[in-house]
Amino acid sequence: MPDNAEQKILTREEKLAVISDMTANHHVLCPDVFDAAGHLLPAVRAKLLAVKDFVQNSFLDCFPGVRIYDVRLCGSLCSYIYSPRSDLDLFILLDTVLDNQEINNKIFNVIDVYFSGLEVRPRINTHRIDYGVLHKSHKKVRPFNSYSVITDNWLQKPVRRELSFTPQELYRAYAAYSARLHQLAAGLAKTSEGFLTSESQNILTEYLNELELAAYVCKIESPEHEYGLEYNLYRLLKRFGAKRHFYQYINDSYKKGLSKRT
Repeated sequence: MPDNAEQKILTREEKLAVISDMTANHHVLCPDVFDAAGHLLPAVRAKLLAVKDFVQNSFLDCFPGVRIYDVRLCGSLCSYIYSPRSDLDLFILLDTVLDNQEINNKIFNVIDVYFSGLEVRPRINTHRIDYGVLHKSHKKVRPFNSYSVITDNWLQKPVRRELSFTPQELYRAYAAYSARLHQLAAGLAKTSEGFLTSESQNILTEYLNELELAAYVCKIESPEHEYGLEYNLYRLLKRFGAKRHFYQYINDSYKKGLSKRT
C-alpha cells in the first residue's frame, strides 16, 4: 500500500488553499442560484423542474401508484459556505398510494438503483446537479437549509454563522485525523503480497463506516454542521482522495483473495 493515501501529494500550502476554498463563508447566498432576496433564479428553477420531469417521464410513469411529493434543493449551495465546485444537491421526494409496504420498498429500491447508476449529470454554470430519488419519509430528508423547488420557497432558510475554526486549525486537525486512519491500515494483518486479509478488510471497512456515520449524524441533526470541525474533517477525507483510496485498497484485496480461491 502506498504511504500516502491521497491521489496527489499536496504541499501544506496547497492543502491550506483547498481548505480555505471549501470553507469560504460568504455574506450572500450563491448568486449562481439565488437572487438577492434569496429566491431561486427563474432559469435555475426551470432547469431543476426539467430534471423532475425527466425522472417522471423516463421512469415513474411505469409506477402509477407512485407520485412526486416535492423537489428539494439542499446542501452547501443552500448555505453561505460554497465554492464554484459545489454541487446542487437535489432530492426528488416520492409519495405512494399503494397499501402494500413490501411492494413499496421494492419499487423504491429499483428507482434508487436506476437513478444512482446514471452517470450523466446536468450542470448550472460550474455546479453539477447531483440528484437522488427518495421517499418523503427517508431519514436524509431534513427541513433545515432546504428549498422547495415546486413551491418556490424555503422550508427553512439558512442562517449565516461564523466558523468555529480557522483553516490552519482544520489543517492540523485533519493531519491527526488522517494519521489515525493510516496508522490503523498500516497495522492490519496482510498477505505476503501486501493485500489485506479478510479480517483486516472487515476492520478497515467498519472504521471507514464509523467515520462516515459520525459525519452523517452531524449533517442530519444540526443545521450548523458545515460550521463545525467534525463534519469538515470527513469532507477533507473525501476531497483529498483518502476515502476513495482505502475503499479501493479493500476492493483490490478482496479481488485478490477471490482470485486465489478460483
